[in-house]
Amino acid sequence: MRFLAVLLILANLAFCESVSVKYIVKFGIFGEIGVADATLVKDETTKTYEITLDAKTTGITNSLSGNRREYFCSKGKIIGDLLVPEIYTHEVNRNKKGKMRIERKIFTFNHTKKIVNLKREKGYKDEKLEITSNENLEYFAQNDLLSLFFNFSKLKFSGDKFYTTAVGAKNENGRIDIIIPQNEQKIAIKKELKSKFDPYIVFINQKIFSSSKGELYLSLDERGYANKAILKDVLFFGDIIGEIK
Repeated sequence: MRFLAVLLILANLAFCESVSVKYIVKFGIFGEIGVADATLVKDETTKTYEITLDAKTTGITNSLSGNRREYFCSKGKIIGDLLVPEIYTHEVNRNKKGKMRIERKIFTFNHTKKIVNLKREKGYKDEKLEITSNENLEYFAQNDLLSLFFNFSKLKFSGDKFYTTAVGAKNENGRIDIIIPQNEQKIAIKKELKSKFDPYIVFINQKIFSSSKGELYLSLDERGYANKAILKDVLFFGDIIGEIK
């Protein structure tokens, strides 16, 4: 159940010392299928930050997914007005035959050498996890998925189509494509999002359900919050909608 990527895209919070936001996700005839709590904490004394996103399935989706829960965490330094990640963690918990199965990815950044190391672990809750691999990625990115959306407004680009990279996005190269819609397309997407704010189209380049590129319509409000996202054309039921609660 990879709809939780929608919750991750929504985890773009405003810059401040501490803020928490709750999101809900709905999918066609199934209604609410997930919730997520996102938190940013900044320590101006030590110039460090921590972003967490705790996402879980609800209702019938929770039963079908084996009580699936995903936890994302980005920790690092504050340099100027940028968040610079040092460690990014993605953990998936799921019930397997009565036991809670854990799969964890730990990404460690070396910005000096431009290297990101990925260590994978798996096992069961209350047991020591087994390290299944430990290797450097074939690419380097200055951001992970969480820090990227906090640093989004600082990106330098020209035109209305561009791309960036983030650890945790496309496996091969971390690529994320972004379009700033114009004219009729902009009006149509704003209407679909039911938002007065300028929209973005984001391709996270991963297959989510039958949405092969993970095409998302995204709306940011005046505070920098991602207040709504739509994952387009999923299976036979239309769109997955994530919205701030």
